[in-house]
Order: sequence, then structure tokens, then C-alpha cells
Amino acid sequence: MTKPVIYISLDMEADGPIPGVNSMLSLGATAYDAQGAEVDAFSENLEALPGAVQNPATMKWWADYPDAWARTTASPANPSHVMQRFALWLHELERRYKAECVMVAYPASYDYGFVLYYARLFLGSDPFNSRVVDMRSFAMGLLGKDYALAAKAKMPGRWYLNVPPHTHVAVEDARSQGVLFINMLLESRQRGLKGWLWRRLRDWQARNLP
Repeated sequence: MTKPVIYISLDMEADGPIPGVNSMLSLGATAYDAQGAEVDAFSENLEALPGAVQNPATMKWWADYPDAWARTTASPANPSHVMQRFALWLHELERRYKAECVMVAYPASYDYGFVLYYARLFLGSDPFNSRVVDMRSFAMGLLGKDYALAAKAKMPGRWYLNVPPHTHVAVEDARSQGVLFINMLLESRQRGLKGWLWRRLRDWQARNLP
């Protein structure tokens, strides 16, 4: 039997684009149940990896967001301990809801790349077991459009209902994209229900109308 799903909208901040060469500085996540309600959140800052370096272009970008940088680097914890607490948080959600956690990100390739590297390094496993949704790919399917036309700037305004602003603070951005994803998911389900009803009507007509 298929398990229920807890969607984990995840955002992380880093000092460069390459896991291991650069460091993940903050990990934020918000969890959503099957009805789309936020049920929990996770937020911790991490110490830089030993021997890692800061990417100059990334640090130049951070210079434009001093408040977000200050919040991203405040009170960092040992990355091994952070990943252990994150894995326990996911495990507790799965136990509480008898579900499996599915990661959601935009773009998934970037955030999942860092999380997977850290998870393999400090936990020896992937807590998501490759269960990852890329929001832009999801938008391509919903909109029936190519990649270039499925970016956030091209998404319909109705999907942005009640979406909080993007602040470059990990847990806040996780919540922002989480609300966006849930709006997309609910529309997808509505379309699926309409399609199912239409197919049932069509089948009934084929059986009963001359």
C-alpha cells in the first residue's frame, strides 16, 4: 500500500556553488501534510567545512544582502550534529504521520546536491532516498510549457496566493516556496479530479447513449 507523503520544502544557503569545495551555511525546511497545511519547520546554521573556501562571486552576491548574511551565519553549529538533528526531524515526521518525506526545492539540483553531499558525508545515507521534486519541472507539466517558460517569473499569479516574500534566509525561503508548491499541488489535484470525472462521464455516455 502506498504511504502518505509529507512534503519537505527545503532551502539552503551556501558560500559557493560546489558542495565540499564550498560550505552549506544554513539549512531550512518546512513540512506540509497531505492537505497542504504546514505542520513543522527546521532551521539551523552550520559551521564551514574544514578546508573549504568561499567562492568570490558568491560572496560578492552576499554583499548585497548584509542582513540575510548576518542571519545566515549567526550561531553556527557543527555540521555533523546539524545533519543528525535534521535526519531525526525527518524520521519523527515519518513516524508521527506514518508517511514518507519527499523533498521539494527550486532548483532541486542545487539544494539537493548540497544536502546529499552533507548527508553522505556525515550520515552515510540519503534521508530522502532520492525522493525529490523539482518545482520548475512540476511547473512545466502543469503549464504544458517548455523549460524557459516555466521559471518562477513566468508562473501564473494565482499560484502566488499567500506566498511570503523571498528573503534569502533559508527557512523563510523554504516557507515561501512551500506555499507556492502547495498552491501548484492543489491545482494539479483539481485538474486530476476534473479529468477523472470527465472520463467517467465519457464512459457512461459510451455505454448508455445510442
